[in-house]
This record gives sequence, C-alpha cells and structure tokens, in this order.
Amino acid sequence: MRIRTTRRETLKLGAMATVGVAGTSGGTFGPAADDGLLLTADLMFDGHRFVEKAAVLVRGGKVIRSGPARAVRDPSARRLALGSATIAPGMIDLHVHATQNRVPFDRILAHGVTTIRDLGGDLRAAHGGHRGPGRLRYVAAGPLVTVPGGYPIPVWGTGLAAVIDGPESARETVARLVGQGAAVIKLALEPGGEAGAPWSGDHASTPPPWPLPSVEEARAVVQEAHRRGRKVTAHIGEERGARIALDAGVDEWAHSPSDPIPEDLLEKAARRGVRMVGTLDTQSHTKGAVRNAKLFVSHGGRLLYGTDMAHPEIPHGFDSQELSLMTHVGLSLEEALAGATSLAGEQLGLAPLGSLRPGAPADLVAAAGDIRQGHGAVKSLEYPFLVMTGGRLVVTP
Repeated sequence: MRIRTTRRETLKLGAMATVGVAGTSGGTFGPAADDGLLLTADLMFDGHRFVEKAAVLVRGGKVIRSGPARAVRDPSARRLALGSATIAPGMIDLHVHATQNRVPFDRILAHGVTTIRDLGGDLRAAHGGHRGPGRLRYVAAGPLVTVPGGYPIPVWGTGLAAVIDGPESARETVARLVGQGAAVIKLALEPGGEAGAPWSGDHASTPPPWPLPSVEEARAVVQEAHRRGRKVTAHIGEERGARIALDAGVDEWAHSPSDPIPEDLLEKAARRGVRMVGTLDTQSHTKGAVRNAKLFVSHGGRLLYGTDMAHPEIPHGFDSQELSLMTHVGLSLEEALAGATSLAGEQLGLAPLGSLRPGAPADLVAAAGDIRQGHGAVKSLEYPFLVMTGGRLVVTP
C-alpha cells in the first residue's frame, strides 16, 4: 500500500512502523492523533452508510468530522492518504469467550476488532489496564446465571456459573455481579442436546436435559438487572428456553437458537424489540440457527454481530464469514456492518462508539480495496493494515 502525503503535511512513517498492541500483559503504542490526523480513502463505511472519496478527521481521541473528503479539511492536521482502501469503525464483537480461552487481546485488536463483550469472561479484566488509547475495549458479563446442575456446569464446570435458587437468590446474584463490574447479565436457558451445537453435551459430565431457571427466577433476574441499568442476554438453544426468555422479558438472545423455533415466537421476539446476536458461523452445523435468524429478520428483528469467538474455527478477530451469513439471512451489507459497528455500540449503551460521527471514540480500521465487492473483498477486514483505538495507532501501514 503506497502512502501519499502532501509536502506540507508529511507523516514521519519511520516513526509509525507497525507496533505491538496492548494485550493482557501490556504493550507499546504508536503515535497518538492528539494534534489532528486526517485520513482519506476511496471508500468509507461510517457505521451507517458507505461514502465514496471520503475522509475522517481525528483529534484528542475522538472523531471530529467525517464525510466526503471535499467537506472534511483541516490544514493543521497531519494527513494520511490511503488511496484504494476502505475506512470503517473498529468492529465490535458482542459475543466472545476470550478470557476463558486465553485469546490474546493483541491478536484480536490486530485483526480488526476493537471492542469485545465477553459473555462468560473474567470481570477482573474489565477493571483498568484494558481500556483507553491503544487498548482493546473490554466489557464482560462474568459468570452465567443458572440453577443447580444447569448449563454451563455440565460442560464447562462451576467456574463459569453463578448459581441461583429462587427469585430472591436471583436478585442477590444480579446485584453482586453488577457490583463486581458486569456490563450485562447473561442468563443460561439451555437444556442441551441440540444437534450440531458446540455445547450439545457430547463431552458433558451429565447428559441432557439439564435444568432451566423457572419463569419466576428469570423474571427476577431481568427486573433486578433493569433496576441496576443492565440488559439481560440469554443463552437459548431451543423452544423452551425461548418461551421462558419471552415470558421473563429478556432483552437479547445471545445466539440464534440451534433448533428450529416456531415462527410465531420469533415474530413475537421481533415485535417486542428483542435483539438477536447471530453466532451463525460457529453454529453452521445446526438445523435452526440460519433459519431462525432469517425468519427473525423477515419480521423486522434486529440481528447483531457476534461470533462466539474462542470456539474452534472462529478467527481471533473479525470473522468475515459471520458477516456474509448475516447478509444471507436478509440483511444488506450496510445493515450487517452496522450490526458490527454502530448498532453494536448502541446495544452496549456506548453510542456513538461504533460510528465515525463527530464525538465518537476514534476506534477505526482500514482495509485494502473496496469491501463492497463480494465476500473475498470483505475478508480484507480480517487483515486491516491500519488499526486505531482511542485515537492511538496500533497497527500502521
């Protein structure tokens, strides 16, 4: 990739060689854009739409302006002309298991994902050290709320479980998790046994079916979470879990269910504003995941990007196959990308994170070529040649 610079606004590229990104043990960073950095490219996705011949101006860790290059100017800013490339917000993965499976944060960041939500991860990692310029943004649910003997205990053991026994216990558990830093509460509504699901129970300590929280317990989880300003996402694999989630008022389904769900339940979920995180790639061998997502979208449901990262065959970074499957079930490319950027930021309660609108955190990536030109082009987002987080360049040309 050739970098074009003006005579007056030359970037000292020798000082911007690719650097290590911060992981669980720290790291070094590239230069900050505190004095202003103007990036231009043939194409930009701003979190909502594509813009051709575009530019984004970054200063002080924030996006100042973005849009057509002719309208975004600042003579005092350094300029980085990327040419035949696509600029986009840093990708947001709403469903990972990075800390449990020790996926290096620097690897995730280097491959285009600048924010992760760990649904079953270490809450300690959410405190200090993993936020701020040059670092992966990390939010977590902590352990899954479940009942004695319920998922994830038969598959992953007690370390990922927060066991409840009745509605009052559910409220106390939610209060404790929020106090420990949980950004979202994850509720396990998984009896096991769905064919092809990564958690199907083939290596479980006890065979399915596994016990599920009652509607009353699930409702207590939701009510306490909402009282404390948190959403509830539910691990759902089949119809019974979906019915409990709808009766309890759960905000989000952490997966498109593995088994086929009756269409009327999917329509009801869409009508009530439930969000669905796809994880379609990791569930590609199930009977229901793609089918359920397609019906959900057809009824106006909002499908968001999440991969279940750390499962086998899922990249430790952006997963272009997941995005392609999102378009396969009825989303346009712009809608699918929004589900991985601006809409994901909204779901986290961190908007305008995930967009390149003024005031948004300067988390962005650049990939070679025009990503609108099919799956092979979108795959370039898995290998960005530029990554910035919080206005700090961590991967550079």
